[in-house]
Amino acid sequence: MQLYIMQNEHGAIKRGRSNSPDARRKQLQYQTHCTISVVAAFDESGHMEEWLHLQLKKFRIDKE
Repeated sequence: MQLYIMQNEHGAIKRGRSNSPDARRKQLQYQTHCTISVVAAFDESGHMEEWLHLQLKKFRIDKE
């Protein structure tokens, strides 16, 4: 599982985990009708997602 960082065309950042960050990007892009880029993906780091969410909690917008 990979930990990924994505950014949409408005500058909002999304972090999460997926076996296929690009497939997840395409899914999110379809759902939001917004261009999204994968900024980084870290192999075998999906377990770090919760920790990263806690570290960046004060920057959250709409649960992301």
